[in-house]
Amino acid sequence: MSVAGHEPRLREHRFLKRITLVMGQKQQLIWDLPPVDTFSQNRAIYDIPRAAFESTWKELDELLHIRAIAEKPTHQLSLGERMKCELSVAGR
Repeated sequence: MSVAGHEPRLREHRFLKRITLVMGQKQQLIWDLPPVDTFSQNRAIYDIPRAAFESTWKELDELLHIRAIAEKPTHQLSLGERMKCELSVAGR
């Protein structure tokens, strides 16, 4: 089987360079606080104007439906809910 002209089973360096993705595991959410508090904290740290913050928050909620879950402490969220919130806080 060939993918983009390469056979993945051969693990050619040139092919691996094209498909490699580095992912970290650093969490941005504070475990005992609701994600909405982390969002607000980041807004203050990065000096994001409130109007821009509210606009982004609305857009992220429309895409990910996080408003309801963002009020719960992070440690009470499912993995999927946490990932949605992690994406949101990273998108600040």
